[in-house]
Amino acid sequence: MEEVLNEDNLPSHIYEKELSEDLKTEELENYCESTDGYNDSYSFIAIFNGKLISNFTNKRYECDKTSYSKCCRNLNYYLDLVLGIIKSSKISEPEQIKLIELIDVYWKLSFQYNHLYGCKREENAYSKEKRCILKQLHDYCDDKTYLQGTFSDEEKRKTAYNKYQKSKWEKIFNHLEPNTPILYININDRTVKKFEKYNDVLLTYDEIHSIGCDKLQSTKIEISDKNLQPEAPAETRGLQPEASQLAGEGPQKADLQTEMDQVSPGSPLLNILLSVGFVIFGIISFSFVTYKFSPLGTWLRTNIIKKNKTRNYINEEAAYELLDDPNYYRRNLSYHLLSN
Repeated sequence: MEEVLNEDNLPSHIYEKELSEDLKTEELENYCESTDGYNDSYSFIAIFNGKLISNFTNKRYECDKTSYSKCCRNLNYYLDLVLGIIKSSKISEPEQIKLIELIDVYWKLSFQYNHLYGCKREENAYSKEKRCILKQLHDYCDDKTYLQGTFSDEEKRKTAYNKYQKSKWEKIFNHLEPNTPILYININDRTVKKFEKYNDVLLTYDEIHSIGCDKLQSTKIEISDKNLQPEAPAETRGLQPEASQLAGEGPQKADLQTEMDQVSPGSPLLNILLSVGFVIFGIISFSFVTYKFSPLGTWLRTNIIKKNKTRNYINEEAAYELLDDPNYYRRNLSYHLLSN
């Protein structure tokens, strides 16, 4: 059997294909190759907006049966795709802005007034990067079984999938973002990748293959200027506890590793317990040394012994005085006579 990646057979692409029916984004690419392609691009976008929302609405009930969040991710993918084509076009910048506004205004109203049944499109800092990364992760989890069944050789699998990923995402990331700083992609508090060029937001097979798909719904993605840990080699990048599950070690070992990580040598809880223990031990040790060897200890011991001796002396003296008292014998004798 020939090992070839067929895009139409990828589970992640099935709904994408249905959603993109009659969109013909390649026509927009052709218009954008020309400096005077503004008018054609404007007409295309006016039709594109209506077709995309119609396709999404028609597939709503089918999405409810499978995964509505997946349908929403695909909708946002096509919006980011068209915006990426415009931003990387040869059309003048002022005309690009007008085309982008034509898309933004139409879809902002649709999202705002809930015409999309709860589907959201965040516009915060790095929100586009985050949703694109999240879709890459979900797509891989959808496609993983197909890839493993199609490619017996892992290197061929990596090469084919990376090539497919690049063709799918390069139009979104193929334009320059001004003043892009050095940033890090952090997934579940682990640094997965550093990037300073916008097209490096695309994750490779090596960077995502070890992510645990069963915990993907709770995945936390951050784009920041902080490197949470030294970058691991490409072969071992990813989320280590989930990687152990994919390797066949079972959920118990992964859960145990997670619990161990929570009380790791650098965790705040363990540091507090150790600090309290050292303080108590220090107080006890200091008190013992002070009492045993310091002048203060000598003074304390002397006073305690002196008080004990004084108390004993007073008791003995009182006893002798009592014996010398004739009334003591008289009272004692009376007591015995009465008792007899």
